[in-house]
Amino acid sequence: MIKEASEHFVEILSQKPALVPLYKNRDMTLEIQSDEEHIWLQFLDGHCDILLSKPEHVDITVSGNTECIEALIKGYERLTLMEEEGRITIDGSLRHLLSLESLFVLTGEDSALLHN
Repeated sequence: MIKEASEHFVEILSQKPALVPLYKNRDMTLEIQSDEEHIWLQFLDGHCDILLSKPEHVDITVSGNTECIEALIKGYERLTLMEEEGRITIDGSLRHLLSLESLFVLTGEDSALLHN
């Protein structure tokens, strides 16, 4: 579930050049942990890719149950609000976290940007 949602996120991100400024100059690695899966996303040189193995360094860690993580990746829920409510735990710089939150929301199924 998380892998499929992550693959969809990366695919949508690659189709939306308007979002590139949000991560173009942010080289960061994200670790997503759910009950059942571990996924690593790497933002590097204006691209986002899923890594097949655990990287040496992780800048952001997001963990929670599968349903919460899937809702986050699909843009249904906001990262900071979910963390505030205790539904997920996050670790990373605020700058990276806010950028990531924006990317999840703007690539979400409800985003007007997705449908334009």
